[in-house]
Amino acid sequence: MFEINNVVTAGKFFLIIAGELIGIFVAVAFIIGLLLEYLPPARIKKFLTGRMIGMQYFLGALLGAVTPFCSCSTVPILSGLLKGGVPFGPVMAFLFSSPVLNPVIIGLFLMLLGFKVTAVYVGVTFIGAMLTAAMLSKLGLVRDVKPLASIACGCCPANLEAEDSGSVPFNVRMKRAGAYSAR
Repeated sequence: MFEINNVVTAGKFFLIIAGELIGIFVAVAFIIGLLLEYLPPARIKKFLTGRMIGMQYFLGALLGAVTPFCSCSTVPILSGLLKGGVPFGPVMAFLFSSPVLNPVIIGLFLMLLGFKVTAVYVGVTFIGAMLTAAMLSKLGLVRDVKPLASIACGCCPANLEAEDSGSVPFNVRMKRAGAYSAR
């Protein structure tokens, strides 16, 4: 009888956690859809480019720090930013800071570890995201970014669909779009 109670308790716990996670994933997907609709990559590109290089990395990391997304939500946003022509370095700063430096984590650190530890964590993580992104950009690792498989959706101009077919390398398309001019 004791073993059956454990199985029932574990089953209830699983159903509760699964329901909460499904709800969170649906909400996050909806929020990401809204962000991509009302905050297109072209607008983020305009916001990040035309500034000093250090400021681009700072703003990329800051954008990642204020978004409450985990890494599973950050990757689709990253893909959209790269396709939208946002410079590689600031996008990498966003990628590194987003899952480890978001409002939820900072709030948990404040409650559990106090202000001093949280301040050190935020500072080290923020600077680390910027420096790592700058290093990857300086090493030219943009050439290793693989293009996503194109999906014919009818929403893209014909010339973009032709370029997404793989005949033109991803980094060449990004250079044409002006994404990597400011390093």
